[in-house]
Amino acid sequence: YKPLDFDTYEIRLLQLQWGSDEEEISCALEYASLIDPGPYIALSYCWGDLKKTRLMNIGDVEFNATENLVHALQAVRKLRRQTGKEGFSRLWVDAVCINQKDAQERSHQVRNMRQIYSRAQEVLSFVG
Repeated sequence: YKPLDFDTYEIRLLQLQWGSDEEEISCALEYASLIDPGPYIALSYCWGDLKKTRLMNIGDVEFNATENLVHALQAVRKLRRQTGKEGFSRLWVDAVCINQKDAQERSHQVRNMRQIYSRAQEVLSFVG
C-alpha cells in the first residue's frame, strides 16, 4: 500500500472489473480525496471466517480475501450487470481500502467511516 495523505482526507477505492459469473474477481486500487471523491459505492458485509480465503488480483498483486468478500464482490458485479450498470465500479471496501496492518491508518480511517459512507453515491449491504 502507498500511504494515505491524511491532510487531504485521502481514501483508497477499489475498481472492480466486470466479467461473467465464472470469471475470477479482478480489481485495481485508486486514490481519491473525500473532499471530492467522485461517485463510488460503499460496500458493507460481514468479513466471515478469516481462515477461509481466496486469492484475488488487485492490479499485479495477489490479495488474500475472505470468501465472504469474494462472494460480496461477485454479487455486486452480478447486480450491476442485471441493472445495466456494467463497466468499472469504484467501491470502498474496508478490508481492502484500509491497510489493516497499519494501526495508525486503520484508526484514522475508522474515524472517517461516517464521512466515507455518507459521501458514497450508493451503499450496498451484502448479507450473504
